[in-house]
Amino acid sequence: MLVEDGQVLGVALSSTTDAICVCGNRIFMGLKEFKLVFSSPEKAFVFTPDTTDGSGTLQLPFETGRVAALLTFEDKVYVFCERGIYRLHADGSA
Repeated sequence: MLVEDGQVLGVALSSTTDAICVCGNRIFMGLKEFKLVFSSPEKAFVFTPDTTDGSGTLQLPFETGRVAALLTFEDKVYVFCERGIYRLHADGSA
């Protein structure tokens, strides 16, 4: 489910994606490999882990389990895992 500030925008999950959300100018995706990837702020559909364009990848601890949901609230992304919760700023920082 693609969610932006509490509104459902559509369904866009693939077989390798557990959750997707939009926050600010970025798209955040929780992958089945315990990873969170986020797009470039200038190009929302660019997900290359290249630091020059601002996109990136965060490896989540195995102990917290897979990403169950991603929600946005007040320019932050809340990452709900099977056994833990994380909060990120829309710029990708913790």
